[in-house]
Amino acid sequence: MKYIDIPPDLLPAAADLPGSLPEIAEVIGVEATVRLAQRFRAMPIYLHNIDDLLLKVRDRGLRERYDQMIQSMSGEEAVRILACEINRSTRQVKNIVNAVEPDNLQLGLWE
Repeated sequence: MKYIDIPPDLLPAAADLPGSLPEIAEVIGVEATVRLAQRFRAMPIYLHNIDDLLLKVRDRGLRERYDQMIQSMSGEEAVRILACEINRSTRQVKNIVNAVEPDNLQLGLWE
């Protein structure tokens, strides 16, 4: 598909975009929104919920941080500090740091 490049000084204001595009422009900017609208012209776009992805990223970072912290303090102390930082109970943090990260290469039965 050929894109029509609009010079930055001629781009419309976000509020002048049709439909739900002003909300998208608030997040990614008007130029990117116009390009997205050109690429997916008149197509309904469904944006998947990424809560599970964000939790995996948080948990992976938490495990890495825990592994670093236990080099200089006890595991219990590290769990207490992390629990305060992410506003979760110590039991929840223990469950996260003790969980085995699933193998991303193997698909589930229904995937």
